[in-house]
Amino acid sequence: MASSSPCDTVSVGIDASRANNSAGDILGEAAGQTFFAPDTLVHSLTVWRVASECRDWQIGIHLYITEADSNGRPLTNHIVLDGPSIYIPESDCYQPVPFRWVFNPPLVLPRRVTYAFFLQVPSSQCPNYFDVLGRDGNDYPEGHFWWTDRSSSCGLRLSPNSNPNADLCFTIKFLHPLSVSLVNAQADTCGVLLTWSAADSSGLAATVYRREVGSDWNSIGQVSADATGRIVFDDFQVVPGARYDYRLGVNECGAEAPLGETSVDVPGDLRVALLGAEADLGHMRLTWSVTGAGGQLTTVYRRATGDEWRPLAQIFPDGAGLLAYDDTQVTAGMGYGYRLGLTACGREVFLGQTPTEVSVPAEFGFESLGPNPTSEGLTVAFSLSDATPAHLEVMDITGRRLLFRDLGGMGPGSHTTKLSAGRRMPAGVYLVRLTQDERSRTTRWVVVR
Repeated sequence: MASSSPCDTVSVGIDASRANNSAGDILGEAAGQTFFAPDTLVHSLTVWRVASECRDWQIGIHLYITEADSNGRPLTNHIVLDGPSIYIPESDCYQPVPFRWVFNPPLVLPRRVTYAFFLQVPSSQCPNYFDVLGRDGNDYPEGHFWWTDRSSSCGLRLSPNSNPNADLCFTIKFLHPLSVSLVNAQADTCGVLLTWSAADSSGLAATVYRREVGSDWNSIGQVSADATGRIVFDDFQVVPGARYDYRLGVNECGAEAPLGETSVDVPGDLRVALLGAEADLGHMRLTWSVTGAGGQLTTVYRRATGDEWRPLAQIFPDGAGLLAYDDTQVTAGMGYGYRLGLTACGREVFLGQTPTEVSVPAEFGFESLGPNPTSEGLTVAFSLSDATPAHLEVMDITGRRLLFRDLGGMGPGSHTTKLSAGRRMPAGVYLVRLTQDERSRTTRWVVVR
């Protein structure tokens, strides 16, 4: 079977080198040609101005594409494409002048049937005219030359007339549309076998993508079509009882196109559901429901923000299939993700992952002040609960502010800073206040001399 690329082109029409007449002046009427569309993606359409028509009028030519009825007659009131207009290039009076409409992205036709294109001087430029190149005979049997009645408004929606023994000289290039369809998807408890058919595309390279419910697409392998256009992929990295979506990613004219999507249910009763992930000061409480695992030893994994997955502990579900774990080795303000590792089909599978990282809250307030009392500066240790702006103030007992320190967005957790008024503080009692959002904490600082 011949191989075709999704960017291969196929052309229809009659080249200008075979022209032997002028199809006639376009002045009010529209000149057209019926053609059969072998594919549905149109790359370009080219016609030619006759060589002797060399006046530089800069005439704009408007393009229409219409449907045709079952007898191949253009339906000028069923327009598929209206425009654009282009200007006719200058001529040297010796060579036919091509003018071309290029479609980017490709023009999509509804189906592979007979259509007609018409050329018309825009109403704003009536009564200008130009001659288009043609050929007598029946060299293009899939269609022939048409023209409409003359209209002072240069409108298209007029009754078309035909000359079945003449054609315009034209070339229409079609892109080869890529067709990929799912043939079969078979699943057992330990794998999914998928088969796609890529019509007329032997050797086609593709990427296999998979996703679980609620997750993003992930690349899981590279495949290519065999000599018959069949693409086969065997996915052994599945979990019994899980549901997966699959699709292929194929390069189509410089961009990856998603094709052949399907959903597959893997048989089996292994189920893991995250019931709760509650963060509190100093620890994280997690609870899962595990069914179909036969009470096997299960590994709890954790991943801190930006880190890799690491095993924390191995525990058994209880008699009701509940598995609870209390993680006390956490840092305030940090985010963590959790999942379980179980054995299925002779390998470890990972289930029950927290959908997002869970942050451990940090306590807000002072941790220590020192030395206190002191005759010099003060070191303040404090904790912020989140990343919102905060500040420290030193005041005398009347409430007069002596020092202000902007803490910016230090983030949640413990921090330390040194306070100095920039001068020797008189002996006495001072107030140190920590503020974040609408919360504040106040403590005393004693200065001695």
